[in-house]
Amino acid sequence: MAIAGHPSYRADVREAVHGSFNNSCAAARVLRSKGIISAAQLNNTLSSPPCALVLAQPDVNRLAAKYAIAVLKTHLAGETGYQHILTPGWALTSEQHIEFFVTEPENATALGEDPAGFKYFLHQPGSLTGQAVKDPPKPRPVEVIEG
Repeated sequence: MAIAGHPSYRADVREAVHGSFNNSCAAARVLRSKGIISAAQLNNTLSSPPCALVLAQPDVNRLAAKYAIAVLKTHLAGETGYQHILTPGWALTSEQHIEFFVTEPENATALGEDPAGFKYFLHQPGSLTGQAVKDPPKPRPVEVIEG
């Protein structure tokens, strides 16, 4: 699996993309209010992911913070009031936009996987898995030829 450690958690926020975790939508509004970008540029930004997703950016941020805090409070601070959040059952019954996984085995070979890759569950609930490379090759620099 991707991370050696126990337990290892993964929380996927449904209806969000990687860019949903930054503040690009709010930043675009500020840039427009300062006259730095045009109204057309603002509309283009707000009509494309992550701004146009069903789940609003503040909701994505709230969910990401909730799960990060639960992990930190439980495993670093030793507080006992957050363990219920760190279960797939909680996500299935209480969180409409979270898929939560406790999937990492004690070692990478426990599932018979290639040590250069990791398996992961695609959706909760379910048993379908995906495979990814642990250390993907770095892209080669693009050579610019002026002529």
